[in-house]
Amino acid sequence: MTSLSRWKLFIFLLIEAIGHVSSQGHRSVTRAFNPSLRPGDVITIQGTGSTRSVGLIRLHSEKGTCDSNPRLRSDLGQAPLSCNPLVLKLLTRKHKILFLKKDVESENKDVLIKTKLTSGLMRRMPYTITITVTYTGYDVQFNNDVPIEFVNRNRVGDVNMIRATSGNYDNIMLKRGANIPLNEPDCGQRGANIFRSKWARITNGQNADPGAYPWQVALRRKHVYPWAPYAHMCGGSLVSSCWVVTAAHCVLYVGRHKKNFMIRVGDLHNGDNSMYIMDEDQQTFDIEHVIVHPDFKDRPVPKNDIALIKLVEKHGRCARYGEYVNSVCLPEPGQDVFATNTECHITGWGAKNWTDRPRDYPHVLQYGKIRLHDFNTCKELYGRDPISNISQISEGMICAGAPGIDTCQGDSGGPLVCERGGPTFGEDNPFVLWGITSWGHGCADSVKPGVYADVTKYIDWIQKVRSKIF
Repeated sequence: MTSLSRWKLFIFLLIEAIGHVSSQGHRSVTRAFNPSLRPGDVITIQGTGSTRSVGLIRLHSEKGTCDSNPRLRSDLGQAPLSCNPLVLKLLTRKHKILFLKKDVESENKDVLIKTKLTSGLMRRMPYTITITVTYTGYDVQFNNDVPIEFVNRNRVGDVNMIRATSGNYDNIMLKRGANIPLNEPDCGQRGANIFRSKWARITNGQNADPGAYPWQVALRRKHVYPWAPYAHMCGGSLVSSCWVVTAAHCVLYVGRHKKNFMIRVGDLHNGDNSMYIMDEDQQTFDIEHVIVHPDFKDRPVPKNDIALIKLVEKHGRCARYGEYVNSVCLPEPGQDVFATNTECHITGWGAKNWTDRPRDYPHVLQYGKIRLHDFNTCKELYGRDPISNISQISEGMICAGAPGIDTCQGDSGGPLVCERGGPTFGEDNPFVLWGITSWGHGCADSVKPGVYADVTKYIDWIQKVRSKIF
């Protein structure tokens, strides 16, 4: 080799080395998530186009959650398999990104779902990949391209690690709770096989059909005592897999003694009677957090009577949706408006009349249809508190009722739901949580309607709480 050739080779290698150093990141980066990923979380991956042809980015679920035969593997002394609900394969030379997944259905092999071509994926060129966790999977955005939706609903809640290999990765960052969706995709939908009765009521009411109100939950004591002989305490509404909305006055002492209480979803018969097992899907959860609205006051009447309950996960997830379990929609700001006289639904396991004791409460979920009242008219009906001279009806409250129909003791915290688009024969319109059972003058008073917390006034607070607590 001539001296000139040697110089050319030296210069070429020097340029390659400089380019390699300038683009050198970490060949492999691993980040663990504790707790596991939640809807609204955003993962940002910053890297540089690799000189190698293939880079791999894998989300890892909890080990064993998608193992096709964990028992056999355990008998053989082998570790359980982990699955990858999202795999991004970066093909730098082909300017291509492959979207894959690996789970029990694929027999633990990577399966191609989508392909994206992008000219931005080039050797030694910096890039940013953003993965936003949704309720149905992941939205993946490369640089400033249009996000691609990757649906894999069954594995969103299990992910506790990301691993990037065979590339130049500068950083992997996680931002918790950014842009948490207000509602889940199928919120407010009822069971497919319900019989839609024209009329029923809670006070002196009738039984609800199985799956008619799949968002109804029960706050219950785990143990009964002579001074508290009944398990049922209050109702509530499932607004996402892990979150329940209820009345603040129901949980004032629950937060300090969470281990003594539980939330039951998917229940029709508010007890343990096995005769209803085919008409319900009971799921019981411990309570992780209780958050009472900071401005709640219980006297002279409950004000800002709203609280949130965070459920404790089981195997990386909370409530499992189906025929008898689903979330109710929260009001979409600027979209959901229900006028005075709109017909809405109330539900609960509370008393059928004012004189009932807890032992007389109905065992099967009751429901009724009532109408929204004009705010100012209700304010006049209730007047002022005789001691404080403060108006009993104030902002953050709504009134609703019908002759002889009302919520009663034991129904507190439960839902007042209105059908989006109104009742339409043959249509499955979603239901919206418009109110939370709060207080009233007796039960089914002939003059004064029931009073409910106005959910629309608390949407910002609900979202703020959910974005901070994981």
